[in-house]
Formats: sequence, structure tokens, C-alpha cells
Amino acid sequence: MKIRLASGIPAEVVAAVDVNTVANEVYAHNFSTTPLWPKTIEGITLKEFNSLSFDMILMSPPCQPFTRIGRQGDISDPRSKSFLYILDILPKLTRLPKYLLLENVRGFETSSARDELIQTLKKCGFTYQEFLLSPTYILTDFPSQETENSKTCKVAATVAEASSQGLMKDLSSCHDANGKQCLEKGEFLYKLETESELERKQQWDNNLSLQMLKSFLQDGREELSQYFLPLKSLLRYALLLDIVKPTCRRSTCFTKGYGHYVEGTGSVLQMAEDIQLESVFKSFDDLSEDEKLKNLSMLQLRYFTPREIANLHGFPPEFGMCLVFLKYSYKPRMSSEGGNLIFHTGSANNIEFRTGSQGRIKLNEEDLADVFSQIVNIEDRLHNLELTFLKKACNSNPCQNSGTCINLLDAFFCLCPNNWQGPDCSVDVNECQIYEGTSLGCQNGATCINKLGNYSCMCTPETYGQYCTSEFDDCQGGSSLLCGHGVCVDGNREQHHQPNYTCICDDGWMSPPGSLACNADIDECSLSNPPCSVNPPVRCINMPGFYFCDPCPTGYEGDGKVCTLINICSVDNGGCHPLAVCNNVSGIVPNCVCPDGYTGNGYGSNGCFALSTICQTHNPCVNGQCLDIASGYNCECDPGWIGINCSEKNGECSRNPCYCGGSCITGVNGYSCEYCGGSLSGSSGSFSYPNNSEYVQIDQTVNCNWVVRTNYNKILHITFPFFQLEESSDCRFDYLQIHDGESTSANMLGKYCGPHQPEQLFSSHNSLYFLFHSDHMIRGSGFRVKWESQQPECGGELTSTYGTINSPGYPGNYPPNRDCYWIISTNPGLFITFAFGLLRLEHHDNCTQDYLEKYVDKCIATACGGSLSGEGVIRSPYFTRPLPKGRICEWIITEPEGNIVILNFINFRIYNVTACNSDYVEIRNGGSAVSPSLGKYCGNTIPPVVHSRHNSLHIKFRASSTTNLGFMAEYKPFDIARRNGGYETSPLLGKYCGSSLPPVTISHGNTLWIKFVSDIYLTSTGFSAYWDGTSTGCGGILTSSSGTFMSPNYPMPYYQNVKCYWLLKSSHGNVFEIYFDQFHLEPYPSCYIDYLAVYDGNSSNSTMLGKFCGNQIPPTIRSTGNNMYINLKTGYSLNGRGFLAHFKQVCQGIIIANHSQGILESLDYPNNYPPGVYCDWTIQTTTGNTLNYSFQALSTKGGDRCERDHLKLYDGPNTQSTLIGTFCGDNILPSGGTTNSSLHVVFFSDQIDESTGFQMLWKVNGYMII
Repeated sequence: MKIRLASGIPAEVVAAVDVNTVANEVYAHNFSTTPLWPKTIEGITLKEFNSLSFDMILMSPPCQPFTRIGRQGDISDPRSKSFLYILDILPKLTRLPKYLLLENVRGFETSSARDELIQTLKKCGFTYQEFLLSPTYILTDFPSQETENSKTCKVAATVAEASSQGLMKDLSSCHDANGKQCLEKGEFLYKLETESELERKQQWDNNLSLQMLKSFLQDGREELSQYFLPLKSLLRYALLLDIVKPTCRRSTCFTKGYGHYVEGTGSVLQMAEDIQLESVFKSFDDLSEDEKLKNLSMLQLRYFTPREIANLHGFPPEFGMCLVFLKYSYKPRMSSEGGNLIFHTGSANNIEFRTGSQGRIKLNEEDLADVFSQIVNIEDRLHNLELTFLKKACNSNPCQNSGTCINLLDAFFCLCPNNWQGPDCSVDVNECQIYEGTSLGCQNGATCINKLGNYSCMCTPETYGQYCTSEFDDCQGGSSLLCGHGVCVDGNREQHHQPNYTCICDDGWMSPPGSLACNADIDECSLSNPPCSVNPPVRCINMPGFYFCDPCPTGYEGDGKVCTLINICSVDNGGCHPLAVCNNVSGIVPNCVCPDGYTGNGYGSNGCFALSTICQTHNPCVNGQCLDIASGYNCECDPGWIGINCSEKNGECSRNPCYCGGSCITGVNGYSCEYCGGSLSGSSGSFSYPNNSEYVQIDQTVNCNWVVRTNYNKILHITFPFFQLEESSDCRFDYLQIHDGESTSANMLGKYCGPHQPEQLFSSHNSLYFLFHSDHMIRGSGFRVKWESQQPECGGELTSTYGTINSPGYPGNYPPNRDCYWIISTNPGLFITFAFGLLRLEHHDNCTQDYLEKYVDKCIATACGGSLSGEGVIRSPYFTRPLPKGRICEWIITEPEGNIVILNFINFRIYNVTACNSDYVEIRNGGSAVSPSLGKYCGNTIPPVVHSRHNSLHIKFRASSTTNLGFMAEYKPFDIARRNGGYETSPLLGKYCGSSLPPVTISHGNTLWIKFVSDIYLTSTGFSAYWDGTSTGCGGILTSSSGTFMSPNYPMPYYQNVKCYWLLKSSHGNVFEIYFDQFHLEPYPSCYIDYLAVYDGNSSNSTMLGKFCGNQIPPTIRSTGNNMYINLKTGYSLNGRGFLAHFKQVCQGIIIANHSQGILESLDYPNNYPPGVYCDWTIQTTTGNTLNYSFQALSTKGGDRCERDHLKLYDGPNTQSTLIGTFCGDNILPSGGTTNSSLHVVFFSDQIDESTGFQMLWKVNGYMII
């Protein structure tokens, strides 16, 4: 760690603490400037700790209390005292360190010491991570270092004892000096190695990514003879040595006992590379000692030097080895203690006595060489005696039934398998008795049968398995397979091999005799109490699994099961006058009757007028009969009387002396005849009465009639240059009455009298009727009428709560060649009831000439310009009338990507213009005034249908002339559309183009409107679809990435007593989100009658996300998994309009890995993913675990460099983490894994082509807990 810090990490070691003198001297030799404390941890006081002011503690507490081959004393082991002391003193420090790093052996993670550590860390506010690793997890590149021979890159470090995962093995094989493999798999067995061990060693040495050992050896300039193994060690441990050559790529781990002990402390190096181990160890046991030593000496086996071990462990060249291994620099000395001579050589040096060739070393006259030779001879004899004795006891194979024989002193012991017992393993063990009541015994009432050497369980009919722990699930085959149209319920088996289950049938199905499956249809229409309405009768239609009722007859409302008479009068008095009596009759128009004292047809706000009461209160007619009228009264005079009240005696004009319709006018000296009325025609003109403007008196009643006509396709504009008649209440005496037609049967436009000029008037078609009436006395100067012809106009925008509209000239005949448009709108949340009192149009097949059309919810743009989308109507301002002044209007229509705009002109009236320079409509292909022009139009010829090339269209309208009456046009996007109903204006269910297959569509009634549109430019192969009219449109399984669903019969009121279920199923790893455009369910407390319930799963047993009713739109709802279940239930009472909802799959979010494995897929997999999507997921497991991933499929339109559709993987929680790779195309990707607890996945698709996407499997990796 000190070397790592010195190699680039800006850190300073403030103290190094250890009690091992050798370790301390090595440390001091290499890091002389670092304070070295040769003392125990518990010997450091709190004050000394605080004085260091350190940021990090690196700890390696003694491992003996926790290792599996030790006593596992844990915190009771005295060697744990130093570690516990650190834990005790840590919370008391004046300044806590920022980091603690600790390493120990396996077994520490389950110890009480570890629990003490965690409690202390939490107490001090630390966050922590734990890793349980084997050496393979840290087998990575060592730091590069330059030596005289080579560059250190990578080395295989193996362990003599395999890790718990079995990832590391003890291997032994190598290559000869020429690099050829010297051992073949299974060629021979020698030493104490098996064939599988040799195979594993060969695998390591065949791994060319690892350096050969010769890259780490010293160059030979140093004397190496001191490192050769002693002959005694060779002879005794030859069969246990791990022997490697310089050409090998592996070694066993080196321990601190290396050089002192042979077995299990590290590999030894064979210097004679050309000698084969097989030739040395073949028939090794049969050789004499001298022969063995001779063969072993040929190998030239030596220990690795301290420098070489340092190289293998990655220490830099400058790292010194002053006091390690066989070479020790301690200076020897002698001393005298208590009369004894003491030799001091140090812990690793020898005391050697060297003599000449004839010299001897004697102890009390005894030659030490002879003594040692006798000791060796005794040891060898004892060893041979031990081998001879051991061969005798187990030679006869006394242990039966695979028992293992163990030699004892003049005896043997049989180690028996679990199922045998006795001295020689010949007695059967009764497992039924031993395992009764345990997990190894027979479970769930099974019968245990004991056998020789084993036992078995006889299971009950319902259970199976070795111990009868598993129960049969007879519904495992699936409800649809076993029960058809029903749900399978598992039962307990009563006999062996006889499945037992029952079927709960869905509504509309039953099980036929002799079968459990729900495959027989219930004919609801044949029941004694039919489900559809009887009064009025409604036809019941039976279908497989369900039935439906025809709609209620005209004048009735309901779902066909229950039909009630429509109460038209319940809303706005049925459209009758507020004072009129509304009578509900069969049909859609009520009978309106005005009350007593009123007259009229009773319909609308002007349907009833109050009658006058003058005649009842006092009779104003002196010599005549009084008649009440709505505007007052009239007097019918007796013969010889005239005047408004019949109070004037008739004069000379009473005998009607004027012929040919002339009016008699009483003069000063007699009377004169005035002639009036007639038929007038022309584009303009005038008429007056009388012929002069002098004050005159007429002695008889005057009635004049004029009919004015212009061209058939024009209307009349009327003004009054002069007007002065006798003024009276309600114009009872003298008046001018005007009708919109050629007789008094036409609609009356007005009745005028008095000295004030009437407002200008417009006819509805090309003629007007004028009626002038005067009593016997003219008290004014008369009038003058002027007419002009102009283009007709009709229609308008109506916003009142209720009202009436009439055809031009109603109740007279409408004029020919007329187009009229009305827009009726009301407050949000209200509906418009539209009823006809009269309809009499010229009849033609398919209504091709005279016709009336209604559009519901049609967007009509009447403003001068603006931004539009979707579909609708553009109408120029003041359409069919001239603009008050010049105007330029610009509209921009923008549709979704992948669509074009279609513009269809309905009416076009830019008259008297041919050059299209001052008054015109110009259309451009794009969203601006500089986009390419598609056409410029004027005149009165309707332009052709215009198609944009892209998704936007620019329209410019310029008006400067009074003959420019504007235009009306429809716009809509290019589409393949399906609508829920039989009309183009029915609710849209979907609009599709491109090459991706649309989802299955279910209508909510018995009609479906489908429209296909193609422009004049590009073509393709088109589409093919099929329809099935045998199932209802209530509910269904929705699997597309987005779509719409709605209540049955939407936007009309939903049906009564209905249950609908929708199951939304997304691709793996994605969730659903639904939101509502409209929501109107009958409100009840707690929503217990009519409601919509949403569940976070695939059934109503899942967690409920919400239950809704009333008129408030629910909030956006999101699932947590890839299923969402929706239930609509309605009752028998009143119902509302229902709901319109949209759903979409959301491919973003965090996926919590609460299972050991899972699946992640692109949208709509295995179908093509949608265009233009950006998805990102983070798969998160618990801290400390890692994730593995593998791909089952990948297919994208990615381009040469994955610049289009592609998949990216990040080793972490977001795109800032390390990028694992970018993938595209149609290749199977390699498996991989993360280095931490999260995997971030990004998927992108452009707008061009699509493919099937990907399917990825992820799995929580290994035994790593954080």
C-alpha cells in the first residue's frame, strides 16, 4: 500500500505500526522517513492517536481468530484485542478519519468482530461497503516496471487451497526450453497429482496472456547456490513439492514460512529445464535413497530468491530486502551468561563449524558427524517400519459398502458412508427412523420405506418428489387449455395419476355434460326471462359467450335491455317557448302549445305572443266590431263609417269612384284618383307613393302592392331615401309592410310607419313583396323605396343557449344556387340538441343537389390567420360578404411528423378577378411565406385538392375588392384511419402509416369507419386487414406501445349493467401510463355503483391504483410493472357519457432487481419498435452485488457506425458512468457484467426504418453482499 501511495496518490503515511521485527526492519530499510512504531496497537494511547491527525487507517488485523482451519475464537481470541481496541478508541478521537480500509480472511464476515465493527461505523456516521473476494477477483494487470531482463505485464498468482467459489485451482505443468508443451493431458500420473489436476495446470500454462516465470527471475549474477534445496528436504518432501520451470506461467502462493518449511509455502524452481519430471518420478517408490537423491539432484531445484518473490508480487526494483528469507545481514556475536558461552546469530542465520579435510567436530569426545549419521539412520529405519506397518492393516480391504479404511496401531478403523454402520460398514442404517420429523424425512403424510443402503418415500396422490415435498398443480397447463372459457381451480388428487381440478366458467359459457371445460355457449336470448327489452320489443342476438340487444326504438333511450321513453321536455322545455306547454310524444320533436292569452307555434323564444286585452276592457270601435290582435286591436267598421275607430262618416270617396285599382283622394273641390303598385324588375330602381310629396287626404282605404325582382342568383338591397307616414302604435293605421318573397305568404321582414327612415334590408333571394295600407286619412307625405342587386349571403355564428335557424326565405321557398353555413356553439360541458320542425328540400338520389349537412365538433377557423393542426375548416373573415376594408390573412397548418396536409376547398368566391395579383389565395409547401408555392388561385372556380409534401402548409389570403367574398376549405392530415363508428366524424381510434403493424382494434359498437388516403406522389404496397364481427367491443388485451380505449358507446351514454375489463401488457421492463380526455360516470359516494377501477398488475387481485366516478378527470396513472388491469362497472340507473382514455408504454425508469434475474425488451418486442423513441432504464440491485447480462436477440437499423438506431450499455446508474459499448445491427451480443450494483441501458430509434429491437436477460451475480 505504501508503494501504491508513492506511485502517484498524493498522500503521506504518518505512522506505521507492527510488532514483527522483520517486517519493521524491511519497512524501515525502504521507507526510512516514515515514522515506525514497533509496538502493539493497544499500546498506543488516545493522546498519541489524536496527535497524528490522520485521514485514513489501513488495517490488517490478525486472521487466526476467524480462519476456518483455526479455532475460530472470534473476539474471545486474545489476538483480537488490537482490533477491538481500535473499535473502542475510534468514537473517542478528536478528529475522525475520512476513510477506513480493512482486509481479513473469509469467516470474518460472519463473526462477532464484524458486527462490532458495523455498530462502531454506524455510531461514528460512516457509510461502508463489504466485499467477499477470492484471489481471482484481484487477478489484474500489475503496475508496469522495468527490469534488466524484461517488462512485467501480467502474472498468474494461484493459491494452494481453492477458493470457496472453486474459481482457482492448484495447477502444475510447463513448457520445455524450446517452448514445447512437455506434458499431455492424461499421459501419465506421478507424484501425488491426479489427471484432473494436471489438466488444470496445463490450462494455466496454455494461457498466453500471462507472462512466463523467467520474466521475473534474477539474471544470475548473484550467487544462487545458497537457495538450492537441501538433500534431506528433497528426499523427504519430493512428492509434495510444487515444481515449476522458468517457462511456466504459474506458481502457488508464497507464505512467510517459505524457506523454513517446504509443504504448502510456495513453488520451487527447476533450473534443469531439459529434464522431464516423468523420468525422475517414474517408479519413484521402488528406488533406493541414493537413486532417489541422484534423480532429484538432476532437476537442480532451488527456492525463489527474495528479489524474485518481490518481482512476482509487483514490488518495484528499488524495493530492498534486508532481512528476509535465507540471507540475513545480522552481525553474529558471542557472550557469556552464567558461565555458559552463548552464540548470537540472529533469527535466520546458522552457527557453522568449518574444519579441514581431516578435521572433526567433537562434543565430549563424541564425533558429531557419527552421531548425526546414527540419528539419520534411526529416522530412516523408523520411517520404513512405519510404512511396513501401515501396509498390513488395511491390505485386506476389511471395510464394506465403500467404507474408507484408516490404519491404526496394530488395528484399523472403517469410516462408513451415511447409509451404513458397524465395524466393517455392513449394517444398514434405518433412515426412516433417523430422519422422521426432519427435512430429510418423508413429508406431507408420505410412507417411508427403508431399504438396504438407502430409503424411499411413497407419496400421497397429491404430492411428488424425493421427499414428497411438492404438490401437483393440475391447472399448470393453463386455464384456456383446460377450461376453455373459464378459470381453472386446482383440487387435491384422490387417486394416483388422476388429475383433479374444476372450472369456473366465464359469463355466457357453461360446461356441457361429461366435460369440465367451459365450451358450451349459454343462449341468453332463449331464456324464459329474455335479457332485452320486451316493452318496447328489442331484438336479442345471441353470440358465442355473450349476447347483445339492438338499440332502443326511436323515441326511447337505454342500452336495449331497458328502454325508457325519452323525456325531451326535461331539458330547456324541449325547445318550446318558456311559457308554452311541452308535451312529450314519440319522436324527437315535442308538441308545443301556447297558453291562453297567447298565440304562435310555441317553438323557440318567439313562439308565443301575448294577445291584446283592449277589446275586453273597453270597446274603442264606435261604429264597428273590435278584434284583439298581438299588437293591439283592429276595427271592422259598419257600412258608411270609416276611420281607425269607425267614428268618421264616409265622404265622396265612399262610393269608390276610381277604376282600375286607383285610390280615391279627397280634395278641396272634390276628389282625385291615385294609382299605385305593380311588378318591377331590374338590377336597381325605385318607386314611391304618392306620386308627389304634398300633404293629401284620401277619402277611402288605400292598399298598394309592389313585387320587385332581380336576377335569380342575386338578392335585393333596400334603402329608404324618403319616408313619412302617419305614426301610430304598432302601425295600425298607415304602414308599409315588406315580405321576403313574391306574396304575403313569404316571411315578413318588417312593418313600418311614422316619420323615421327604416334601416336597410336584404332579401334572402331575388324578390320582395311590398304592401302599403292607409286608412281614409293620410297624415304624411308618403315614402320612396330604392333597390339594388348584390350577391346573396346566409348563415352565421350562433352562441345563444337556444334558438332557431331557417333556410333563406323561410317559411317561403329558398332561392336556388345558394350555399349557407351556420356555426352553433355553447358553453363547455353542455350538449346541443338539434331538432327539425320542418324539412322540405328538393329530393335527389344521394342528396347530390339540394341537401343539409351537420358536423359535430368540427374545428372552424374564422379568425384572420393563425396556427392550426389536426383537421377542421378554414373560413375567411366575413365569408360571403365583402370585408369592411382590405385584409391579408395567413394560416399555418402543422400536422405530426410522418403526415402530410390535405386542403380541400368547399366554396370559393373571389369574383371579377382574373390576374390574381390583388385578391387571391396562395398556398405554400411549408411553414413560412418563403416556402415553395403549390398554387395561387382567384375567381369563382373551386381550386383542386392541395397536398403538402411535408407536414406543414402555409395559406395566404389577400382581399382588397368588394367582389372578394372569401372562401371556405377543409384541412386534414394524410392517414390510414380507423374510427369507432360509421361516420368520418366518429371518435378516432387510430391513424397509421409507415411499415409497423397497427395493434388489434376493438370497436365499441356495431359499426367501424375505415378511411384510406393516398396522395399523388409516392406509392407503396398498401395494407391488408381482416375483421371479425362476432365479439363485443367491451374491454380487451392491449399490447401496443400506445393507443386509446373508451367506454362502450362513447361519446354517447354508456350501457347499463355492464362489466368491461382491459388488460394492458407491455414488453418486459416497461410500465404503462394512462391519461383521460373525458370522464363522466354517474357519481355516487365511494363510487360503489358506476366506477372505473385501475390495478397495478394483471388482475383485480393486484394493488389498486385508483377508483373513479363523477365528472372530474382522474390524474395521470402509472403502473410499477409491465401490466395494468382496468375494470369498468355500471349499474341499472342513469348513466353518463363515459370516458375516453389514452395509454402509452413508458420506457424510462429504475428497475429494482428484487428477483435474482429478469428480462428487458425494446418497445413492442418481438414486433418492430416504434420510430422516434428514446428509452433509458437503470437496473439496480442491492449495494455490493453486481449484474450479469446476456442478449437473446438484437436487430436494429443502425447504420455503418451505429449513428441511427442503437443500444448503449453503461457500467453504472446513468450516462455519466463508464460506457460498456454501443451496439446495433443484427448480431448476437456477447455476455458481460458490471463492476458495481447498477446497469444503465439506453435505446434510441430515428424516424426512418424500424426493426424488432432487443431482448436482454439480466441476473444478480455471485455471492457478493454489500
